[in-house]
Amino acid sequence: MRTIKSQSRSIGERGWCLLALLALLLSTFQPSCRHPSTPNRIVVATSQGGALGFASELIKQRGIDKKRGLAVDFRLFSPDQGELALFNRVVDAGYFGPVSAAKANLEGRAITLFGAALLNHYSIVVKPGSPIKTFDQLKGRRLGTVERYTGGYTSLATVFAVRGLDLERYCTVITGSPTALTSFLERGDVDAIILFEPQTSILTARGAVRVVATVRQLWADVAHQQPLLLLGLAAQRDWIDRNKDVASALAASYYEAFAMIREDKSVFEAEWAKKVLGIRSDQELAAVEKALPLAYPSGWDAIAVRAANLQLEKSVTLGLLRGVPPNPIFITLDKTGR
Repeated sequence: MRTIKSQSRSIGERGWCLLALLALLLSTFQPSCRHPSTPNRIVVATSQGGALGFASELIKQRGIDKKRGLAVDFRLFSPDQGELALFNRVVDAGYFGPVSAAKANLEGRAITLFGAALLNHYSIVVKPGSPIKTFDQLKGRRLGTVERYTGGYTSLATVFAVRGLDLERYCTVITGSPTALTSFLERGDVDAIILFEPQTSILTARGAVRVVATVRQLWADVAHQQPLLLLGLAAQRDWIDRNKDVASALAASYYEAFAMIREDKSVFEAEWAKKVLGIRSDQELAAVEKALPLAYPSGWDAIAVRAANLQLEKSVTLGLLRGVPPNPIFITLDKTGR
């Protein structure tokens, strides 16, 4: 009896040891199933009704941010106000033009671009009955642009400069928000304005404006280089240093959304998409489907960074920028450059 009792106790002790070991293994290898991690919440500036705003809404509609452990709180701004929000730390991350970012760094704000957000998709437009037919006929005309510190203005000034022209001397520049600019043109307060997608395609389809030239083509005619970067994904450098994984996940989320827009036109047909883009007719839908995908970059790598730095160097040479910041303002976050 003693022997049997002793053996039973021995077996019981081994059983408890095995159970304890199994519990330890489960807690080690399956924590995500039992205790899901909390997503990283970040506040990100995006554009209202524009190409970046559309991609941002797609991220939320498809849950792309959640897949990468993020809970992105997108805040809508007009193009000029979005850059100011990041400059003043109202948001964690957002967008910034490369030349504007360089100027901010020279003023002591370490705005850093960690990805490509949008290629230049501005156009110079006039009323359909305007006598202005070509770029050269803009000389001496009243040209409406977004504010001077924005990527839209600095890229336009760069395009003028590489053609040997001073924007402020060649035209009478009048600045305003995108909404104000369209009102200026409609009232006849200006002769031409710069307009971005999808507004250019929509208003052209409605017969409200006519395109004189695209900034993208004006750049390509002279520079013969990579597409002109309009906006980069950006944040203050100290925030990036503390949140590199989060910044990388945000960039990856955007690139997934960009790829969807470039490769799958069905994303434009959803009711939420038409509402965000302001599409009212099949003609407008067809125009936007054709033009808007050209605004989205395919990635951000060493080659893209070199092209962005070249843009700064040209801006210095042309007198649009007083110097290149001493510290890098374009960075890649992982081995893929994304």
